[in-house]
Amino acid sequence: MSMDSLAEDKIFVGWDALTALETFLQEEVPQNAKIILLTDHTVKQHCLGKLFGSNQRLHDARIYEIPEGESAKTFHQAYDLCRHLLSDGIEKDTLLINLGGGVVCDLGGFVASIYKRGLGFIHIPTTLLAQVDAAIGGKTAVNLDTYKNQIGTFAKPAGVFVYPLFLNSLNERQIRAGFAEIIKIALIADQALWHLIRQYDFPALKTISFEGLLWSRMIRDSIGKKLEIVRQDPFEKHYRKGLNFGHTVGHAVETYSLQHDRDPLLHGEAVAAGMICETYLSWKHNLISQPERDEVIGYLSGMFDHYPIAGETHDEMLKIMQADKKNKGGKICFVLLDGMGRFQTDVSFDPKIIFESLSYYNSLQA
Repeated sequence: MSMDSLAEDKIFVGWDALTALETFLQEEVPQNAKIILLTDHTVKQHCLGKLFGSNQRLHDARIYEIPEGESAKTFHQAYDLCRHLLSDGIEKDTLLINLGGGVVCDLGGFVASIYKRGLGFIHIPTTLLAQVDAAIGGKTAVNLDTYKNQIGTFAKPAGVFVYPLFLNSLNERQIRAGFAEIIKIALIADQALWHLIRQYDFPALKTISFEGLLWSRMIRDSIGKKLEIVRQDPFEKHYRKGLNFGHTVGHAVETYSLQHDRDPLLHGEAVAAGMICETYLSWKHNLISQPERDEVIGYLSGMFDHYPIAGETHDEMLKIMQADKKNKGGKICFVLLDGMGRFQTDVSFDPKIIFESLSYYNSLQA
């Protein structure tokens, strides 16, 4: 994968992304400015050496380490980070570097956007999900209790540096979860990408090197399509809501799992379940044909493990959906497929139809 720049947004993708980072730090960050690096223990262990080895300037960076996982994406953690910044005398000319997955990017971007009304920040995403989704598009958020992304801001990073070699540190589950966001982009915005990826099951994908052209194309195309949508609607008034396909149900499933499971679902795993339910609703709303429904659901069911959401959970999941940030006029709003590679936003359903989609998903368990 060769490096290129998605110039409007200063996004650098490829094997030369760390060289682009070195140039950015030399040209965009004053020599006397402080640099803060936000990460977690696992990323620090696997990725920091490579980052330091490519850039002498970062050796003087002050490292802040947060707990791993979704439990760290809280307002309390953001408040704690702000207190550390204040006690360390951090001023507005400081650069915050978010090195990590979606939690680090979301939390770090949020803190940067509110501390002293705004620090400069960049993302160096180290997971597949962060590279194609969380680090792209200028949204930040923390959770409110276990309700997803209820507190957040729009804040554009000064740069995003996507270095594929970091993906080699991921386990199979993390790669699969990140791949859910590539599938989402393909379904709502890129029919050609959908035709490409459905030729591969996950055992085949995981044998293909991240250095290869297939992963290069999928990552690059996903970022490009997301940016096309964001540029048309940067503050998510209407069109950008399409990026939430699978997320109305998916966030409810994820929240339920965070509340009840010892080993909660990853974000992408929950979104995969949500995409199945919302593909069913798309068919129910006569926006896709039954063969299209079966094609999408068959692929997703084969790619991701089934998570049981039996009838006794449905009322609780509906309650979670009622807190979704996309809702309007007291109605739960969904993004639906409108044919392959297109979508509709702000579609609402009677609760009994929502329950029907959950029951349909649960019936897929072998």
